Amino acid sequence: MASLSESRSQTTNDLLELTANYDKTIAVKHNLSPFIGTFSGSKISMKILVLPVLNFENNSMSLMGHAKSNYSVGGTKTRSALRSLFGRVNYNYMMRYMIMASFRYDGSSRFAKGNKLGFLPFCIIWGWNIANEPLFGKI
Repeated sequence: MASLSESRSQTTNDLLELTANYDKTIAVKHNLSPFIGTFSGSKISMKILVLPVLNFENNSMSLMGHAKSNYSVGGTKTRSALRSLFGRVNYNYMMRYMIMASFRYDGSSRFAKGNKLGFLPFCIIWGWNIANEPLFGKI
């Protein structure tokens, strides 16, 4: 007994990303660099169609309609979306002392009901470039 199976899938992924940054030097010693962006997209649509058919009289039959019985059609269709807003601010004083702060706020159709939006923890990082201290310039 011969069988024939056909499956088709189609996936669409739309993506839009917008970012803006700005650099500002104040009184030659202070540098400020804010950055903000939005990620509006990752809209994913997927369709899957599966058609397995059994009970052909012989192997030379190549059309689904030639099967005697056991027609089975299945498929799925899913959609999901993600939207984000993110930002970062960099500050340094004479390239000696640096601080960076960042955030991210996401909304997703895949998050649990009632929790579709989420704020990722605020991150702050600081640094000290000891090589730019006046003492090291003399060594």
